Amino acid sequence: MNAPFCSTFGRTVFATLLLTSVVMPAIYGGPISLPWSVELDKDNPDYVLLKIDATQLSNVTFDNVSFIVALFKDNAGQTLIANETLAVANDIANQFQAGTFNATYVLQPHGDALFVKGLSLQALAAPWGGKADGVGQPPTPPPSQIISRAPTTLAGVGNLRVIGQVPSRKASVVSRTPMVTPTVRPDLTHVGGISEFNFDGTYRMVTDGWKGTLTIKGQGGYYVGADGRRLAVKLRLDGSHTTFYVIGLGDQNTDGTGGQKFDGYLMTQTKDAIAGLTWWQGKPFGFYAVKE
Repeated sequence: MNAPFCSTFGRTVFATLLLTSVVMPAIYGGPISLPWSVELDKDNPDYVLLKIDATQLSNVTFDNVSFIVALFKDNAGQTLIANETLAVANDIANQFQAGTFNATYVLQPHGDALFVKGLSLQALAAPWGGKADGVGQPPTPPPSQIISRAPTTLAGVGNLRVIGQVPSRKASVVSRTPMVTPTVRPDLTHVGGISEFNFDGTYRMVTDGWKGTLTIKGQGGYYVGADGRRLAVKLRLDGSHTTFYVIGLGDQNTDGTGGQKFDGYLMTQTKDAIAGLTWWQGKPFGFYAVKE
């Protein structure tokens, strides 16, 4: 065997060994079905506990996790309050791990609900990719779409990883301005706790140039931004003043809610617009919302 052939053969074997040492991602583009379930927190029904069984996955990160639930006024699930789309903030979803059971508490807008049923879940699972020394970073395969319309009951799961804040017991939660549903009385300004200011309705909302739609109903509601995601909203009302939180939107000025904080005032004469401030990375920005 001559020297040039040995040299060529050696280079080929070395390159082959390098290529076979690449750690290939566990999944590629395409739908994935994950077992998951949701339940009301027994100590604070303002929150639901989302559980995701990722024990059959490896080398992935989660992103854009949202799910639809049905909320009921009775334990038997007969009297429907509403179907709601809830979202998990990406800073929480990114901490979900493959190969285990993940869970997180998510605020829901109907504190009087006694029963919740999961309807569907969707998310993205992005492969980590792999690297071989001397070869460089291979291209990352496209993310996989997680779609599930058949939630299971993940009860009694051991080694459950709960990500994010655990809510306080509802009885111990103290608020300076309790969440209330305003009563419309056009003949009164503010007598005996009855307010003339009714925030209910749908608003065209602009936040420092970013446009969306805000819908308020009682002490809850939802927000839909340019990306089409429907995010739950929680409100505190005090006369013409409101503090509300869009759960899972942008910067997380949580105040224990998991949502971006908005502080505004309803126009006292026309009662058809709200204006005020929100915060991003500690800096205040203006917003306004005009009722449709």
